[in-house]
Amino acid sequence: MTSKFKMTALAASLAMASSGAFAAEVFIDTGVDLDSDSDSVTANFTNIGLFPNALSVYTESATPGTLTNGETLQFSDSGSVLLGNLNPLTFLDSQEGFNTPGGWGMRADYNVGGFAQVVTSADIDTTTLTPGATFAAGEGLLPQFAFGTIDIFLVDPNNVITAIGDDSQLLRLNLEAPTGGADVANVVLDGIVDYSWYTSGSNTAIENFFNFADSGESFFDLVGTKLVEVDWRADFNVDPNLIPFNNNGGDPNFDAGEFPNGNPFAGQCGDGQLCRTSNLNMTVRFDVPEPASLALMGLGLGLIGARIRKKQKAA
Repeated sequence: MTSKFKMTALAASLAMASSGAFAAEVFIDTGVDLDSDSDSVTANFTNIGLFPNALSVYTESATPGTLTNGETLQFSDSGSVLLGNLNPLTFLDSQEGFNTPGGWGMRADYNVGGFAQVVTSADIDTTTLTPGATFAAGEGLLPQFAFGTIDIFLVDPNNVITAIGDDSQLLRLNLEAPTGGADVANVVLDGIVDYSWYTSGSNTAIENFFNFADSGESFFDLVGTKLVEVDWRADFNVDPNLIPFNNNGGDPNFDAGEFPNGNPFAGQCGDGQLCRTSNLNMTVRFDVPEPASLALMGLGLGLIGARIRKKQKAA
């Protein structure tokens, strides 16, 4: 085996080893002691609960107005929601003012898209549906997500986190594609933490906000400084599993009288499109590369460097 081939094989094995990840406990550092416990950090938690009422817009590729088993639809999902909780924290744990009166919160802006396959035992005429009609058990729209982001912002109208302004972005969860689920109502999203939107050094409070409990390192330091991929995973179900409603004729205020609480699609659902709103009941967790893999990668890179130096001296 040649020296060049050995180094290539080593680099490949290191890349494979470094791809392993495990779910981790995290904490938030607000920079301000908001619950009089002599520090500015929350207790450790494992995931964030958010429950967006997402608007889904589907574009049909086959007969307009009819959903046929196996048909593929292009779709986009968008929504904005306040984050519900840090799990498994209770009111007895340190939450540093999160979702408390006079405290602060976080908002998630959800914008993803891709393709969905229709799973149904019989054709569905969406032009004659009563709004609120649901798919039968085991039927629905099976998604494959191709792109998207979940952006998380600070909601701080009381200005209690003084170093970060209200409505400032804290984090971006960038979707890795393709991703999806094997079930029409229970779906998994996978992706990486992305700081490409942020200017390094512009606000250290944002850089120190999200942290891993085991190492104490911030998401930003890992992603921005060490070039380590911080993964995230969202598990959610679609409830209720509504059949998308047809926009007859492209009227932006179509059939508004049929909706008891007003038309949720006004101005957003175009001619030939199907629309629905769903509560996604989502939880997001964070993963980090295994410490052993990081150590192995560091050792391997050192060996590669030593081989290169040795070769240069011999020349």
